[in-house]
Amino acid sequence: MDMVEGMFAIRPATDADHAAVAGVITDAQPDDPPVTVEVLRWVLSRADPERPHPFLVAEEAGQTVGCVILRRVPELLPLVLILDVHPEFQGRGIGSALLEAALSDASQGTEVGVNVSAAHPEGVDFALHRGFVEEFRTYESTLDMAAFNAEAYAANMASLASLGYRFTSLAEEDSPQLRRALHELNLTVTKDIPTVLELQPTTFEEWTRDWIMAPHALPAAFSIALWQGSPVGFSYVISQSEGVGYMWMTGVAREHRGKGLAFAVKVEALRAAQALGLREVITNNDLDNAPMLAINRRLGFQDRPARIGFKKRLA
Repeated sequence: MDMVEGMFAIRPATDADHAAVAGVITDAQPDDPPVTVEVLRWVLSRADPERPHPFLVAEEAGQTVGCVILRRVPELLPLVLILDVHPEFQGRGIGSALLEAALSDASQGTEVGVNVSAAHPEGVDFALHRGFVEEFRTYESTLDMAAFNAEAYAANMASLASLGYRFTSLAEEDSPQLRRALHELNLTVTKDIPTVLELQPTTFEEWTRDWIMAPHALPAAFSIALWQGSPVGFSYVISQSEGVGYMWMTGVAREHRGKGLAFAVKVEALRAAQALGLREVITNNDLDNAPMLAINRRLGFQDRPARIGFKKRLA
């Protein structure tokens, strides 16, 4: 049943709402790459059906003016909140009504997390005034691919090759065995990410769905470092929107760190992203991850406003 608040109504979203919802999110986050229907559907597909996963829209005079998505994703324990209201309709209680409706079925003690750009103080204030507490901040940075020159790092690559490392991509050497090995490597390196988040291990099926089969997948930009035939490092650039990529994750096995492999796999992933025609690559890192931040700056990434992770435990 629809819930009416003032001049707007809130109702469950349907497949027919996807285009309008993608538009609302894009308009509400003008500093971020546009959200496509394809990406939105992937986001929705990651919801755990055993946990609350409301997807609601707010309408006024037949126009979609706001949306809320609440779901649990495989790698995080708290429910993850996405809440956006079209800029022309903000400040009228629509966001508050959407949040209340989305949380109505969540049980006491449930933790809910939301990510807000520090460039949007109104979003930060919204979270703080509704009981969310800052949990962490990440640096977001962007690389202009027109200024990136992979050949400038040829000496680094040659040095690693002389030690016995070989670089490839998932597009070049995909196989069931390699996928299994990459999943195991991902599980190992994830444990060492300096973050306050309690990252959960993903199953091979979840990892395959999100990393290999998702609409944003770019196998050519899944850079892999091999040692004696086994993957020991990787860096992955995915497609975020037309012409824009996101450097999702970079990791190196513990016993192979300190040799410049993280830098090298990033170079190879960016080389592939450039060849695919991406004009910009965005990434973010925890403030405590000094080694990765240093690598990104060496590669030419420029800082953007930080992103703030908030969390709330429902009473």
